[in-house]
Amino acid sequence: MSIKVRVGGSTRNGVNVRTFAGGLLRPAKRVRVMRTGGLATVFSIAEAIQAVASPSFVSGEESGTKPVRVASDSVMAVVSGGSAPYTYQWQVNDNRVDATSPSSATTAFATVLLNSTIETTAQCTVRDAFGAQAVCTCSVMLTVVSSS
Repeated sequence: MSIKVRVGGSTRNGVNVRTFAGGLLRPAKRVRVMRTGGLATVFSIAEAIQAVASPSFVSGEESGTKPVRVASDSVMAVVSGGSAPYTYQWQVNDNRVDATSPSSATTAFATVLLNSTIETTAQCTVRDAFGAQAVCTCSVMLTVVSSS
């Protein structure tokens, strides 16, 4: 969102919004304007959105003599900055593996295997209330070993 500021007789684009209080110039947390009913918040200023997958590696292992469903441990997209609410979209780079909760902050990964291992990566795109986005990734390993 851009902000226009009238200085003298000309309008300029605002780049940094700061407040001056107590002799210090500080970044503003929100912009409020006077309206008929009083002060109204026009928009809040948030830190840049960031996301980290925790943990950055998940795995799952099963055993069997026929195809078996194997699921990984859970992974969570941990978000900082931005403005809530957030939306989440997990995607796996291998189409044989599914995210069990693809639109949640926390998910696991699953597939059906027979005596094999799949190693892949997954990424989560997180969007905040204003459409700003961040992406985090994690490594995934799923294994089914043959049981005797």
